Amino acid sequence: MEFITWQESMSVGIPMIDQDHKTIMKLINFSHQQIKDDHKDKILSSALNALIDYTLYHFTREEKLMADNNYPGLEDHKLQHQVMIDEIKRLETKYNEQGHEAFEEVSQFLSDWLIKHINGTDKQYTKHLNDCGIY
Repeated sequence: MEFITWQESMSVGIPMIDQDHKTIMKLINFSHQQIKDDHKDKILSSALNALIDYTLYHFTREEKLMADNNYPGLEDHKLQHQVMIDEIKRLETKYNEQGHEAFEEVSQFLSDWLIKHINGTDKQYTKHLNDCGIY
């Protein structure tokens, strides 16, 4: 059973962004499965690094799309991304210090934040970007 599941109601109506969100969910699910299967810290660390790297890539790509299309809420959106990046770094440090026990907190935070962010902030740019011809 998946830890976090994509729902069509999460779609922001922009295929490349939806695909990024689905990829992040897959990485969260993979990471969570590694915890459940009690894999070694080396595998968990690699899974966490892949999840963080892809999330940062997605933020950069999403922000560029908004900047290229003069989205008026870009600065607020970037601030929300920065808050999330800061929290990821805090949790990564906690994981590096505490190991396996902290990993579940990381995956729970990421899944909760992602769903809230998609259904809240990300949906706010949908109309603007679609009006600009992004779909």
